[in-house]
Amino acid sequence: MTNRLKVTGALTYEDFKKYNELHQRNTYISFFVIASLLTGLLFNQPLSETSLVFRLPMLLFLAVVFATFGTLLLRSLILLRVRNEFKTAKFIKREITYDISDEGITQLTNRSNVTVEWSDILKAHEHPAMFRLYISKNQAHVIPKRFFTSEEDIGVLRTLLKNNLPQEKRKMIL
Repeated sequence: MTNRLKVTGALTYEDFKKYNELHQRNTYISFFVIASLLTGLLFNQPLSETSLVFRLPMLLFLAVVFATFGTLLLRSLILLRVRNEFKTAKFIKREITYDISDEGITQLTNRSNVTVEWSDILKAHEHPAMFRLYISKNQAHVIPKRFFTSEEDIGVLRTLLKNNLPQEKRKMIL
């Protein structure tokens, strides 16, 4: 018996924003760590005359404050780019139907049909609000769970992912 599933919907700005936040999460973490280390290095020399008991908490405090500010600024700039991209890219807002089976994933819009074989999926992530199926490092099929008509349909997709993708390509599949 072949598992087959069809889901339809259009991405909203909130869906697109959530996808980008999830996609950029490692960027934010890396930036925070690097900014913390650089801040600690920059402020270590001016504070080198103070005792270690005072200097260490002060360096930690300054590193966290500056890294947090920098990370929030980076996030704001990325969200601004995301909002502008969503406003200008009309194809993102079009209704999409995904026909998902053991043969692969076909994305149907009013203007095109694209089929992706399972071997072309680099990784699949499940989150409480959506599935992200990456076909390249920066491009994914985003399937919000609100596209599904029932929990059983979500279960069918999970089964298809488990049957057609090796474990190392599946991330957080419930």
